[in-house]
Amino acid sequence: MDIRKIKPKILTSEKFKIYGEVIDPAGNGKVVNQGISKKWNNLVEFDMFQNGGKINLGILKTQNIELSFSQMERHFFTSQIFIPLGGKRSLVVVAPSSEKEPDPNRVEVFLMEGNQGISLYRKIWHHTPFPLDGETDYVLLMRGGNFSPDVELMFFNNGIKFVIEL
Repeated sequence: MDIRKIKPKILTSEKFKIYGEVIDPAGNGKVVNQGISKKWNNLVEFDMFQNGGKINLGILKTQNIELSFSQMERHFFTSQIFIPLGGKRSLVVVAPSSEKEPDPNRVEVFLMEGNQGISLYRKIWHHTPFPLDGETDYVLLMRGGNFSPDVELMFFNNGIKFVIEL
């Protein structure tokens, strides 16, 4: 088995831009509700409405798991948004879109703070977020309804396994 160690990077819009967008309210926002709230609009572009796509708003509950993986997935017809609830940190694993399987030499891991979220572009290879602060719930937004199979799961060739080092 080929074990590869990988360290997380700080999640910033610049470092993440080939995979998607970081949801991180910046600036002052707009004051609303008689001055008691602030609102940030249009934080990301969301790609799921092609050919009549519908919104699937859900909650993903993820347990603490071993910080290793040998498989990734991607979605052909939808972006995916993950926003952690409860201010808990997570690790986000991604690799660029490719014709077939993810390139193991281009896998990256990012540390997502509890006040950030991510929006993955369609066809970006990824893994379910790895919670760092105990079981974590995420708001999950993606395409719903009836459409062709959207998800592709792929194990790395040659028995490659990644181990995330903190």
